[in-house]
Amino acid sequence: MGKNRARSNVSDLMRDKVSSWLAVASLAFSAFVFNTTEMAPVGLLTAIGNSFDMSAASTGYIVTIYAWTVAVLSLPLTVWTAKLDRKKLLIALFCVFIVSHLIIGAAQSFWVLAIGRIGVACAHAIFWSIAAPLAVRVAPEGSKSKALGALVTGSSLAMVMGVPLGTLIGKAFGWRVTFFLIAFGAALALLALIKALPNTPSKNAGNFKSLPFLLTRSSVVWIYVLTAVIITGDFSAYTYFSAFFESKNYESSDIVWLLFAMGGAGFIGAFFFGLWGDRFANAILIVPLGLTSVALALLEPSASNFYAAFILCLAWGTLCVMVFMSMQSRLLSAAKDATDVANSIYSGIFNVGIGGGAFVGSIVLRYAGIDHIGYVSSAIFAFGFALCAIYLTHSRRKRRIADRAM
Repeated sequence: MGKNRARSNVSDLMRDKVSSWLAVASLAFSAFVFNTTEMAPVGLLTAIGNSFDMSAASTGYIVTIYAWTVAVLSLPLTVWTAKLDRKKLLIALFCVFIVSHLIIGAAQSFWVLAIGRIGVACAHAIFWSIAAPLAVRVAPEGSKSKALGALVTGSSLAMVMGVPLGTLIGKAFGWRVTFFLIAFGAALALLALIKALPNTPSKNAGNFKSLPFLLTRSSVVWIYVLTAVIITGDFSAYTYFSAFFESKNYESSDIVWLLFAMGGAGFIGAFFFGLWGDRFANAILIVPLGLTSVALALLEPSASNFYAAFILCLAWGTLCVMVFMSMQSRLLSAAKDATDVANSIYSGIFNVGIGGGAFVGSIVLRYAGIDHIGYVSSAIFAFGFALCAIYLTHSRRKRRIADRAM
């Protein structure tokens, strides 16, 4: 009798564990869909611009509009929806997401396209505010890092498969087809969430009253400032990725391979973070930061050879993912009592950086030329490296003083 009960308990535990990982997987697939659409214009910027007789620099504003919409609305939308059950909220988000993509695909003017992108951005603003805390909640006990890794895997798959395939399809059949297919993928993600995700009441979401407490924590503020700097640096170059390599006379197929390298690097970065993140928390952040600055300084010289460019893109993607994962992990630890609000601010600042990077890159294109985007991006990363070094040194001194006082 006791053995049967024990087997039943083990079976129940296994069933619960499988259900938990299916819920995490549905969130990871959702991350794949959201990241695919966010980055889709990177590979289709020229094609979209041609549809509306616009230059790449001007078309790049759809990235800025999207990113800054997320930046402005992340906090208010997250607070507004703070009390809603997370499953019901995600279902509503995907309905908005799908309708907005139908508007994008049918757009006959740049401004209608922009309206559709704003609709997607509203869904994005809430999704990335709740995704990481929710994945940690529904994951099996003691699997926080693995749950975060699953989200990163979904994001990385978007870069490995979603963006390159979207670029190929867009160039072959028109960019509108890409966005219609993303809407179809969103419908599949919606079905997966309905099936796999349990009803999950809001918990530790925080509200506007949480802001003073969060913004007086130096560790949280530092994460926000550094995020703004490094994302601006990254996207000042990445937004114009296709345009840069097209200017070097790369074929579309070659650019797709480079995008595959950038996306596939996400798996490598996630692997190294999982391997070293807990043991070398500071090194896993500052070393990749410095190396990314070096890599981007070599973007222009490496572009003369496809294989050199491929290796550089692999390094660029790997290093950036390690930095992003480190920042996300630090934020979840520093703001356990208001995770959704803290993440909404983080997502907003992340997108300020994306929009700022696209804007900085457009200025570089207009006044210095596309050859210089790697150098400008490298300089911004170098500034981020300096900020990080100053903060980590200051934190180390504070810990030593506290230890001596004890």
